[in-house]
Amino acid sequence: MIPHSEPYFSGNEFAALSHCIDTGWVSSAGPAVVELSTAIKELTQSPGVLALNSGTSALHLALIGCGVQAGDYVVIPDFTFIATANAVKYCGAEPILLDVHPQTWQSDIGLWIEWLNENGVKKEGKCFHKKTGRCIRASILVHALGYPADAFKWATVCKEWGIETVEDAAGALGSMLQNKACGTIGRFGVISLNGNKIITGGSGGLLLCRDINDLSYLHHLSTQARLEGDLYEHDAVGFNYRMNNLTAALALAQLETLNYRIEIKKKIYQGYRSYFSQGIWPEIIPSAQPNYWMVAFINPDKEELFQKCKSAGLEVRTLWKPLHLQVPYQNCERINKISFAEKIWKQGISLPTSIGSFMDGFPSLSAII
Repeated sequence: MIPHSEPYFSGNEFAALSHCIDTGWVSSAGPAVVELSTAIKELTQSPGVLALNSGTSALHLALIGCGVQAGDYVVIPDFTFIATANAVKYCGAEPILLDVHPQTWQSDIGLWIEWLNENGVKKEGKCFHKKTGRCIRASILVHALGYPADAFKWATVCKEWGIETVEDAAGALGSMLQNKACGTIGRFGVISLNGNKIITGGSGGLLLCRDINDLSYLHHLSTQARLEGDLYEHDAVGFNYRMNNLTAALALAQLETLNYRIEIKKKIYQGYRSYFSQGIWPEIIPSAQPNYWMVAFINPDKEELFQKCKSAGLEVRTLWKPLHLQVPYQNCERINKISFAEKIWKQGISLPTSIGSFMDGFPSLSAII
């Protein structure tokens, strides 16, 4: 069986973790945390990077940095992992669920603009919902499956309406748009280092900040808002969101081979495209360079194809269930016409892309075809 998304270890990870143990640097205080932040800063050309314990924590802090508070709205795609919506709820805010475009599977910007013109009103530089009067404080643009969404156009529209932009680039480390790293176009960007991502720390997340003042403030909150010194003084309600040195060391060792991993992922994508040419595939927008983290397509005969793939030794999976069908978010306002997010869930097939399983080339899938 070819596993769906197993981590790939290239050789230096054991030495990196052993060094942490040998030196005693295993907690959130450790040199690897700083080194990882610096390496990601150089890779993405982000002004500031904060290493955290998860991508979800990074999303939460990003929304706090945008000023999101109880009663606000935050616009997010209906097609995304539930952590995107949960981070909104952590702030006491409510998600507005935007459908995705049938061609790109990314947030439908045209539909967003149309809805804003009908339902938004701008007052004192902020956007408000006409019916409820609540502030639409921020938006989260997800680079779904590691493929860049049109963050430049999205951020421009949001800026015109006084809405902050957070890029959820959880699976998009190494993906580029117009030679800019995904996660560096909005006010904040978020990257995940979970075990299924293109590189992993076992867990962990990274918050990319365009403003150094934001970085300083959110770093303070991530350390339980503890003031300097040994008096255990805190000046705000903070969070224990720090990354530990073991996670950072593992991610650093993985980061050494990021370009190689993207090359292999691209070959996997191309191999599947040639085999499943009759499927409906998400389009890659012009000037985008994906990292091909996940490979997925739509097929009306999903159930039959699922069984064929499993019989041929492929661990295929279903894609994310739309947020409007999830119990906590069934009553959220929706922006949709055809609910393409639901079609992706019902007919979409996520194919295995574990790098270690494709080191000897692309397998024959004649049993499926």
